[in-house]
Amino acid sequence: MGMSLRNLLPVVFLVVLGVVAVASLPFSGEPPADFPFINGSEPKSLDPHLVTGQPEGRLVFAMFERLVRWDPATGAEYSSQLFAVKGAEAFATGKASDFEGTVGMRAVDARTLEVELSAPTRGTRWWPNSAFHRPPR
Repeated sequence: MGMSLRNLLPVVFLVVLGVVAVASLPFSGEPPADFPFINGSEPKSLDPHLVTGQPEGRLVFAMFERLVRWDPATGAEYSSQLFAVKGAEAFATGKASDFEGTVGMRAVDARTLEVELSAPTRGTRWWPNSAFHRPPR
């Protein structure tokens, strides 16, 4: 008494379903490291110095937790927003290479940043509230 194809199909289906179920089980004691993030569009860059759009900004803030360095070698598009800081323009344009000796910023302690402006400047009240000037959590 042989099995017909019609009777064999459910058996094959159950075997394939069992193999898929076993293959999808985690084999390590670690939980999966998935990070689903619905961003709306593809990022143009994930370099924190080069991002200019909101989609990239969301990803950078999520990945780097606001621990972003200012690096003049990248030619960051918005570095000019800090040119009111004493020596910042010279450092950003490569005219000066010593950050500590040129730029008017210094860490007074672990939670205090002192900023020296090159001249009285309007519009600097937004700096502490700006996304790329927030301290790490």
